[in-house]
Amino acid sequence: TGNAVREAAMKGADANTIVVGTDGSDCAEEAVRWAIGEAALSGRRLLIVHAWSWISDAMVTPFDRPEGKKVGAAILHRAEREARRHGVEVQTRLFEGPAAKGLVEAAHGAAMLVVGSHGYGRVTRAFLGSVSRECVRHASCPVLVVPGHPAPASQAT
Repeated sequence: TGNAVREAAMKGADANTIVVGTDGSDCAEEAVRWAIGEAALSGRRLLIVHAWSWISDAMVTPFDRPEGKKVGAAILHRAEREARRHGVEVQTRLFEGPAAKGLVEAAHGAAMLVVGSHGYGRVTRAFLGSVSRECVRHASCPVLVVPGHPAPASQAT
């Protein structure tokens, strides 16, 4: 039965589920807050997803492979705790692989997918919105892209 539960959990969400992706960045945290609020108002469940890839994460953060997974689990734990604090039914999913592909798969059949407009780190900002753009192009459900707050001029790159 463990395999059946795992397989069911890895299939797409249902129409009563909001899927939100997070990488722990400020913009992703805004997306998580928005998704929590919407789930609380609509009575929908929340699926919080974090994708990590050793190759791309190595360009953004100084973590090795096991550390990247541990950091991802901590990001999900914080987001899950916040959702529960607001009375939202929540599940999390941590997986290794390309973020956009994993988010699109997780959101198959969902009410909506929520993502931040850009990710974490300087390298990611060079590809501004690549994950959100791919989600908008390929998701089978509505996608809400939550804008981040612009950085002060002194922090702009």
